[in-house]
Amino acid sequence: MHWEVYNLSAGKSLPQWLAESKKKKQSLRSNEDFRKRIDLIQDFEFNVASSRVKVSPDGQYVLSTGIYAPELRIFDLKELGMKCSRGLDSEVVDLQLLSEDWKKLVMLLHDRTLEFHSQYGRHHRLRVPKCGRSITYDSESCTLFVGGSSQEVYRLDLEAGTFLTPIEMQRMSEVNEVVTHPRLPIVSCCGDGAVVESWDLRDQTSPLQTLKVDDASTSESIQVTRCAYSGNGMFFAAGTSEGIVRVYDLRSSRPLAQRDHMNDYAITSLCFHGCGPESSDLLVASSDKKSIKVWGATTGSMKASVESQSVVNDVSFYPNSGLMFVANDHQRIGLFFIPSIGLAPSWCSFLDNITEELEESKQKTVFEDFQFVTKDQLEQLGATELVGTKYLQPYMHGFFMDYRLHAKLKAALDPFAFEEYRKQKVKERLEAKRTMRTRIRNNKVDVNPSFHEQLQLTAEEGSGVGASKKRKEAADKAKRILQDQRFQALFADPDFTIEAPTSVNTCVVGVRESLIKSGVTTAFAPFAFAVAVYLDRWRADLLMGQASRNCPEYDAGVVNVTVRLRGSCPLRSSSREFERSTTACAENRHAGNDIHGVDDSGREYSSLSELWLLQGQQRDKFYKVNENWWVKGYEGRVSLEGTMIGDEASQEDVQHSQDFLRKALEGMLDDPCSALDCGAGIGRVTKAVLLPAVTGSVTLVDQSERWLQTAKKYLECEADRCHFIQCRLETYRPSSSFDVIWIQWTLQYLTDEDVVHLLQNLSAGLTSQGVIVLKENNMSQDSFSFHMDTPGKEGRFDMTRSPKHLHVLVELAGLRVTHMELWDECSCWVLRCVSEEVQELAPDGQDQGQ
Repeated sequence: MHWEVYNLSAGKSLPQWLAESKKKKQSLRSNEDFRKRIDLIQDFEFNVASSRVKVSPDGQYVLSTGIYAPELRIFDLKELGMKCSRGLDSEVVDLQLLSEDWKKLVMLLHDRTLEFHSQYGRHHRLRVPKCGRSITYDSESCTLFVGGSSQEVYRLDLEAGTFLTPIEMQRMSEVNEVVTHPRLPIVSCCGDGAVVESWDLRDQTSPLQTLKVDDASTSESIQVTRCAYSGNGMFFAAGTSEGIVRVYDLRSSRPLAQRDHMNDYAITSLCFHGCGPESSDLLVASSDKKSIKVWGATTGSMKASVESQSVVNDVSFYPNSGLMFVANDHQRIGLFFIPSIGLAPSWCSFLDNITEELEESKQKTVFEDFQFVTKDQLEQLGATELVGTKYLQPYMHGFFMDYRLHAKLKAALDPFAFEEYRKQKVKERLEAKRTMRTRIRNNKVDVNPSFHEQLQLTAEEGSGVGASKKRKEAADKAKRILQDQRFQALFADPDFTIEAPTSVNTCVVGVRESLIKSGVTTAFAPFAFAVAVYLDRWRADLLMGQASRNCPEYDAGVVNVTVRLRGSCPLRSSSREFERSTTACAENRHAGNDIHGVDDSGREYSSLSELWLLQGQQRDKFYKVNENWWVKGYEGRVSLEGTMIGDEASQEDVQHSQDFLRKALEGMLDDPCSALDCGAGIGRVTKAVLLPAVTGSVTLVDQSERWLQTAKKYLECEADRCHFIQCRLETYRPSSSFDVIWIQWTLQYLTDEDVVHLLQNLSAGLTSQGVIVLKENNMSQDSFSFHMDTPGKEGRFDMTRSPKHLHVLVELAGLRVTHMELWDECSCWVLRCVSEEVQELAPDGQDQGQ
């Protein structure tokens, strides 16, 4: 969906109207265009161009700088006019407000001068050692930061009026922009080398974190030109000199969303904008010198786009509204209104009525005489030399070309195309005349049969009794496509044939189709598809780049397979895209296929794929049986002995857990503050292991409320240091960060898919040095890799996995193994986030709950 954008600054400025009226000797009173013009703010313009535009935090004023001569103009929004203007000695590079209104501000000028202005005028001016490019202000410490053409970021204490020791960048030689975190004492600097360095203002000996925005081999020549924090401080955006903007969650170095401006111009402005207090949607407004794009911060979906006839210098939104200010190389300051983002501000509420009138009277422009072509299509036509000439009009990600010129180029490219087209039309007319007297109904289609079959399958699944809401919605959409006459050509006209997958992803598509034909439900297909791709990764010994390095005892084979994933772990979302390219699969094909097992009925599983199919089909049944077993099978056994399934708690297990946790924390955490006991039961591990090891609180999570109530009594006075959460483990997601997460004898009651989901959710709740400690029963037999009760004689669903089986699930969750040992039929693991993929910008111990 593309939102409507209204340009309120289009047309001529008042001096231009007056000059034209004088030239034509005609009164403006009778000029219809002049009478219908929209002049929202009086004198909202400069003689030549505007460079910066800012809205005061109290929302009462708009400040803008421009040329020529260099000037600062302050506009009072209540009066809809200019309050005052001030002449300057040099052009303004950046502007920063120091108070809620306009009465305290600082400007960075082109001649290395910092000018401080107050209500009465210029208060003070000083010069910085190097040419500056950006300034930002930290109100908590009253410090002004100046970044520019050197690797030092200069600091000025405005309370003491002195320079502080500058911050020296480690991986960049110049700084393009400096921004401060809205809630934490963190300053982030972007510059050359496609790097963003973040510094903790409390400890400036080394960077808090370094973010690599572009990992390409040519990243050294790429610059990060703009960066910004969201208002809540949870998101960070960075724009490059290649015209690409990426949005990050502060807890991860993987981008949540990405937008390419497709212009190959550097990003000139970047800001976050909310849709109002009643909406949780967060938008990003990014601009290069030719266009402005507004898109979803977490989804990356395009909302609105503005093509500018002049160079765009700066973009700023009025808070909680759809009004956007644009500083550009034009006399008039750009003013755009997007009603879908928010209502008009109270000082110009009449805009809502005006846009409604414009909606009724607007006229659409149709390019009937032009053909749109992309850059790739232009190369196919052999007309790249026309770029920059009058024959091509740049527009969005391509060009407009005269349709007659396009027809000539296409005819020159394929002289016999028209003849083939004519023969095809003649053949279609002959076939239409040869219709049979009695029509035979045939549900099969000639064009895109696999897509047609997939739509029919989706429609049938959503029509069944008990179908979920999402399946019903998907079924309705599929039925509309199948029944709508507008889409019938998709299954009848060969011109609409969906191209077959290339050699790059043929294997992946083959896996997807084979899974669906094997009876995998639509809801479970994404997980089964992902893990099927994972099996080839395991064979290739390239799993996360660390399979053989982390666990050398597992022989993974010598198949040469390369895997590339876009986005986060493939199991996080069913809408993630996968790409896999294979180069050779000739040797040791059996090496990664040795994970097999048996269930209590004697059925053997030759591979993990067979196990995952069964778990996906009977997942709800397994959990329902387990729930009944935990309630009825443990009637009256909610005790320490009951936790150990009828046996007394082993002191050896407690002693080993204490020693193993001590090993896990060596060199990782000095003083662990918080811990999480996942599947805590009555708190046996919490009392004996976790509480003595941490200085802060311990959170106990279990799906049984009765067990947690018993845990409060069992922990006695130590219960004051604990938090208790009752929820299903397969859906639990931490709301705060932990230094230690302990999981013991819990994963055996979850399916493989939910084990991966749980580990992913828990990894999001780790601090920067946090660890996950995993302790699970181990297979005692060497002949099988897992044993499953389905449910069997024990009356429950239970999985006993081998270390190799567990390692597959750990790697699928995006975690790496730093230590593993076997002890008394148990496998013990220390897990951490993959350092190259999950990096935090917040300091240790900071709450990062979602």
